Amino acid sequence: MVLGSEQEQSVRLNKTGGQPPILNPLSGDDIISIIGRVGPVIGIIGSLMGIVSVFQPWCNVGGLTYTGLDFVLGDASAVGSGIQGYIPLVLVIVMAILLFFSVRGLLDRSKGMTCYGYFLFGFVTLLLVVFFGIWSPIHEMKMVELGDMGLYLGYGSCSMIVLSGLFDYMFIVNRKVNI
Repeated sequence: MVLGSEQEQSVRLNKTGGQPPILNPLSGDDIISIIGRVGPVIGIIGSLMGIVSVFQPWCNVGGLTYTGLDFVLGDASAVGSGIQGYIPLVLVIVMAILLFFSVRGLLDRSKGMTCYGYFLFGFVTLLLVVFFGIWSPIHEMKMVELGDMGLYLGYGSCSMIVLSGLFDYMFIVNRKVNI
């Protein structure tokens, strides 16, 4: 039977007493569609948080606050900015890539990033931010002790990207079960 044919429409109208059927928004494929969109939405929120975190204070040393951008530009020499100083730059680049693929995945599931990509990028950036938080090249300072809002936003954004991968994985498992 061809979808949308007159015969099928008359059968639907007869079942509902002549009224068009009321569609349940949370039935079957609609739930799978909603779950499929949660991952990219969390990815968008997490990547925006990661981009914003670079412009927020990452640490407070001697009454001075340093943003992630200060580390990238070398303005945080009091804290020391060896290779560690480039971690906020890597974070913002990865988050921009994730933002692009999350928006793309929200608009068209087939063109988005897979759950494994979210897991990989999320864990790698989370490890980098944790590395930034526990190591400083001078005076054995720990950013975790001196950390500020930007550092914790970085932790949260990377965790949200991993969560986004989890929701995408749930979407894949749900699709395989229901197909």
